[in-house]
Amino acid sequence: MSYDASYSEFFELPANWSRGQWGENADGDRQLINDADPFKWSGEGQPPKLGASVTVYLNGMGTGRVLKYFAEHGWLGVLVQLDRNPAWRKSQLKGNPPAHIFGRELEPRQLVQS
Repeated sequence: MSYDASYSEFFELPANWSRGQWGENADGDRQLINDADPFKWSGEGQPPKLGASVTVYLNGMGTGRVLKYFAEHGWLGVLVQLDRNPAWRKSQLKGNPPAHIFGRELEPRQLVQS
């Protein structure tokens, strides 16, 4: 049996999930403060529940349902079965496999004005 420590899937939200927390290092560069946490969520809100209907804003993927949770390299995400597979995705993947989506990808993009 092989095991990939950098990727796991779950049918329950890990109890010890946390939000990614950012700060500045001594040089003033942005850095992840809680890098060692195993299940960091990048979204502003709570991770959606299994079966929840969500909108995936990333690349205009659209709506779908949450099937599972996954963790990859310490970041928590959701596997979403899209209601309608975009044409660009159909050309890249066979069928309509669930999409691996991280928290920020479930939020509308906000442009920062300077």
